[in-house]
Formats: sequence, C-alpha cells, structure tokens
Amino acid sequence: MSEFHYRIDTNKVAPREGSFHIHIYRGKKEIAKVSGRGAYTEAYKGKTLLKPSQMNKTVRKKINKLVKYVQKNLE
Repeated sequence: MSEFHYRIDTNKVAPREGSFHIHIYRGKKEIAKVSGRGAYTEAYKGKTLLKPSQMNKTVRKKINKLVKYVQKNLE
C-alpha cells in the first residue's frame, strides 16, 4: 500500500465506536474506517472499504498503534 493519511473524528460518533473513529485515505480515496475500539468498518457512505486482511501488514500495525495512542490521549 502506498502512502496514506488519516482523519480523526470525535463528532457524530456512534456509542459502539468509542469516543472517536479514524478515516484512512490513500490519496483522496477513503480506503478504511476504524472505530475508537479498533473495529474496522466494512462499508461507509455506500462504498466498500478494505478489511484488515487486505491491507499491508506495516500499514495495519501503524493504524493499530494510532488507535491505541488516541485512546490513551483523548480522555
């Protein structure tokens, strides 16, 4: 997977998501969405998103570290 970036949202978060969710992009295309509890979303706004198994292992590890970092520092 080439370069990616992300956006952390703390508004309009469903209770099951924890207190935030993270949108992950490659270029301008959203490729994944992860809840504050670490669960990946299968689809968002009618688009099918990548499953963790479809992502590069290094990127997946970075995303999981990001989730843990935000969990720790948001509250």
